[in-house]
Amino acid sequence: MLEAAERFVSEVRALCAREMSDEERWTKTGALLRDFASDPEVQEHAKNWPATDRTSTGRDRTGNLLFYEDPDYGFLVTAMAKEAGHHTTVHDHGEIWTMYGLVQGAEDINRFHRERDEVVHDSTFRIEPGDVDVVPPHLAHQEITIGERSAAIIIRSEKRARGAELIPYALEATGG
Repeated sequence: MLEAAERFVSEVRALCAREMSDEERWTKTGALLRDFASDPEVQEHAKNWPATDRTSTGRDRTGNLLFYEDPDYGFLVTAMAKEAGHHTTVHDHGEIWTMYGLVQGAEDINRFHRERDEVVHDSTFRIEPGDVDVVPPHLAHQEITIGERSAAIIIRSEKRARGAELIPYALEATGG
């Protein structure tokens, strides 16, 4: 595993072992993710990640590359690589905290709230490599790839998040 990935997993495990609220734990994890997503070796590695979006695969839903599943605390380290023109559906992750750290490219993030039976757009902001979006439970959002390709590392507080298929993939140094 890449040194930056080993360090990140170790730091998140240490946070999980400490007594604190979920909000504090996952907000701190988002801060750790900034360093991980900004690491030059991780950014270089992301250039080789296979596209996981429906544009390139023809699948009806998006998959995630699975890098790590913690055996004790249950959090997941996954990733997505999306081609030009890809956008997710408007979605939330139920009870799950999700941290989304962009490694490559640029994306616009749309945020929404529910109003009766409607989903209403609240805001849009752009993220670039090293930026992290911490998504609390039940927050509706959408990611839109800007430019040629984007890649992001995603940390989920636990496996039972709705949606994405998990595709095992090694986060290993490519050597040289």
